[in-house]
Amino acid sequence: MSKSVRVNVTMTSEMHQWYKQQAERSGISMSALMTYALYKNMEQEDSKKEK
Repeated sequence: MSKSVRVNVTMTSEMHQWYKQQAERSGISMSALMTYALYKNMEQEDSKKEK
């Protein structure tokens, strides 16, 4: 398993508010939601390279 690292991300207040609402609604932390979104983006980009 990969070692986790901490990163600092700057985003718009609208994006922050969206993640905050999603976290409250789902019961999942903002950090976990962002990590999942970044992971899915990474998978999508990797699949483009394979084609």
